Amino acid sequence: MSMGSTALSDARNGRSVAVSRARSVARKQRILMLVQLPPPEHGAAAVNRQVVESAKLAESFDLDVAPISMMEDLAHIRRFEWSKIARSLKLCWTIAARLFGRARPDLVYFTLSPNGWAFYRDLVFVALFRIAGVPRVFHLHGRGVAAAIARAPWRKPLYRFAFAQAFVITLGGLLRRDIDGLVDQDRVFVVPNGIRDMADKPSAPRARTAGPVRILFLSNMLEEKGPFVLLEALAALARKGVPFEARFAGAWRKPLSPDDFAARVAALGLERRVAHLGPVYGAAKAQAFANADIFVLPTHYDHEALPLVAIEAMMHGLPVITTKIGALPEIVVPGSSGELIAPRDVPALAAALEQLIMDADLRAAYGRAARARFESDLTEARFEERLLRVLVQAAERG
Repeated sequence: MSMGSTALSDARNGRSVAVSRARSVARKQRILMLVQLPPPEHGAAAVNRQVVESAKLAESFDLDVAPISMMEDLAHIRRFEWSKIARSLKLCWTIAARLFGRARPDLVYFTLSPNGWAFYRDLVFVALFRIAGVPRVFHLHGRGVAAAIARAPWRKPLYRFAFAQAFVITLGGLLRRDIDGLVDQDRVFVVPNGIRDMADKPSAPRARTAGPVRILFLSNMLEEKGPFVLLEALAALARKGVPFEARFAGAWRKPLSPDDFAARVAALGLERRVAHLGPVYGAAKAQAFANADIFVLPTHYDHEALPLVAIEAMMHGLPVITTKIGALPEIVVPGSSGELIAPRDVPALAAALEQLIMDADLRAAYGRAARARFESDLTEARFEERLLRVLVQAAERG
């Protein structure tokens, strides 16, 4: 080969190496996203859908989505079923193929279940992540780690194994306590939920001149979400002659049934004041918020973290009465955008409701403050910005 040919070959090889390096630099890092998506419809699944459909995240990363689908009905949640075992085994093969295949991810984003049988299933997935040596980000949509360890201390090593060298996202600063001592604090990030603004003229003050004040409870009809606590408070108000109408909306969750609810309503003498709307989605859900003056969620659910429905109520400009549980105290400001009560405190709930029912100006002021908080801190855009920062940092630190 002549010197000229050698020089030409070297030049071509140099250009090839430069192009290869440029392509390597330009290549987006791949994130394997293991998330629960609808169906069934619930808060965490709705947030996950926002994540995987985020244009902002897709601009920065190559998103490889592998849905975690163990059920299609909330009636099966937190229940052991053999069909879930079969789906889990199938998902294991899917994850292994992604982790050890040609398109190996640079990062895993996983909605780890913090407790229950699903946590033990997730331990298998975590073991695969660790064997593959892929950095991981766990997004916790619930709580209950500390309680699970308190009930059975032998679980602590399992949680240490799960969280070792992981980056963890919680929905609020208060929820850091749930994993205290299990994750280095510089690996814990707070990313409150945020949602797309779907409200229709939410800033307009709610000052209807006709009819009683309308109260809305919207959640799964699960006893731990507080529907019976609210009924007891409403009965106390009815005995005092306070005018109101109450609407309950949501899908039934065992063991609570429509007959149980109707029997309690009748026993409290609330048949003329209380109605159940059934499950509401989309336009029907928006209409339920639009028809309400006060939103109430007296939850005492053990796994409650930051229920999306409270943010939806704030988006619609409603004052929110809820409990001092999970990260709810971080978004609802007592005396400003709503009121916070202790779980199961019927007298306190009745007092908070009476104050807002009897003072239209206060309701309007609370509603405006709730809407302002949503606009400043709880939108989909703010959520995506925060999540993107976490994923970028996790990818850089590895």
